[in-house]
Amino acid sequence: MNLFEAIPKNLFSIFNSKNRETYVNALFALRQSFKQELTIEKENLIRQLANNLHQDLLNMDMEEAEELNDGKKLSRDAMSMSRFMVKRLAETGWIEFEYGVDTSFKEYIALAPYSIKIINTLYAIALEDEQGYNTYMYSIYSNLVQADTEKKDFMYAALLNAYDRTEELENELKTLYHNIRRKYNKLGFLMSVNDVLVDHFDDYQRKIITQIYMPLKTKDSLNRFKGNVVEILMRWLRTPECIDSLEKQAMTYQAFNSFDDVKDAIITKIYFIVDKLNELEEMVEKIDIKNTEYVSATAEKMRTLLTNDKSIKAKMSRLMETLKDSNADDTQDKILEYFYPNIALESSAYMDDTSLFVRSYSIQEFSSEPLYIDDVYDVSIDTQATSFIENMNNKYSNKNVINFVEEKLANKNELDSSKFAISSDEELILTIHSMLKGWDKNVFYKIDLQEGNVGVNSYSIPRMTYYRRRKI
Repeated sequence: MNLFEAIPKNLFSIFNSKNRETYVNALFALRQSFKQELTIEKENLIRQLANNLHQDLLNMDMEEAEELNDGKKLSRDAMSMSRFMVKRLAETGWIEFEYGVDTSFKEYIALAPYSIKIINTLYAIALEDEQGYNTYMYSIYSNLVQADTEKKDFMYAALLNAYDRTEELENELKTLYHNIRRKYNKLGFLMSVNDVLVDHFDDYQRKIITQIYMPLKTKDSLNRFKGNVVEILMRWLRTPECIDSLEKQAMTYQAFNSFDDVKDAIITKIYFIVDKLNELEEMVEKIDIKNTEYVSATAEKMRTLLTNDKSIKAKMSRLMETLKDSNADDTQDKILEYFYPNIALESSAYMDDTSLFVRSYSIQEFSSEPLYIDDVYDVSIDTQATSFIENMNNKYSNKNVINFVEEKLANKNELDSSKFAISSDEELILTIHSMLKGWDKNVFYKIDLQEGNVGVNSYSIPRMTYYRRRKI
């Protein structure tokens, strides 16, 4: 199908205009009216645009506006420009005019379905900062559980919802993966430590990690709901009564030629959801790897920028160091010969209320033997810092976390977090690490995260249950 058979050919021409920002703001104002009212009166929309976009309308490029207005001169006031704006949106196909059914001959605004969809998409892109993660897995799970236990007449509706939500979740995960890749590539264009920090904490952490990645890994985890979803769907598939009920319900939702077509559609949707959830589990693992790569690359980028400072301050500092360390008189003379004519240095100072104050100094001299420095401290600060980081990493390594959980479970197949005997801050941190690793299918255990927290020896930890994947 040709796209421009479904939409007007000049629909997007307003985005190529000098006044495109005003056009976009007008579309967003139109969207607000659409959300608030069933019928939008043309004159009310004109007044609304004149009030809300007053400054934007007055700042429009008049030469272009008059050219688009068949060469007719426009009055430079908000109401006139608002009328031109509404007329222009109608000419390009964003809106249509219709008359009311009464005898007042009032004109109303009608929006085509493509206009509503495109405007909503543009609005979502513009407000990317406020977009959060939708609870896809919980929606699939809750609808299927309710249909399975209480609302038997809505089984097919729950199946359709699960099918649609699974597709949406796949799109969300692919978008997240490509977004992390985009941030990874952007690192190469950041040339200062401050830019890297702003991009990582103000953009990546807030928009990607906090809003999408963390909910995906915790409260709406794929592993948390996948088992129950697959169990319900496969039980429906194996139960003839459920299939019969689904077929009858499907006939009321959609038009099918025969019950065979209905049954094929139901089975296809069930297998699609089950297979896709298995595929998405692998996709989440790839996202984890890409996120780890990005964080490592960010740290490496900051380390590189810190050690290779190309600012004027750094260059001046290196120049001063070279001048100070030059012992040969002829070398200093050559540096000074180039230094003074080309670089002007001036001293500067300021006066305040303490400038006339002279600090008194003791005239008594103190002298003593220098203190002996133990050999244990005869290590560079970099070596000490590296050793400290390695010790911390080893303390909470993957192996130590696994051993910690194995020790807590002992010979049991499951253990509630309320039974954890946490006796130190280190064990608390190990517990947090073990919760995060519980979603990894490569470890020997899994967790079932419940609502709320439990208190263990003055520590508050999430309420959860640890299960061995293979019972002993």
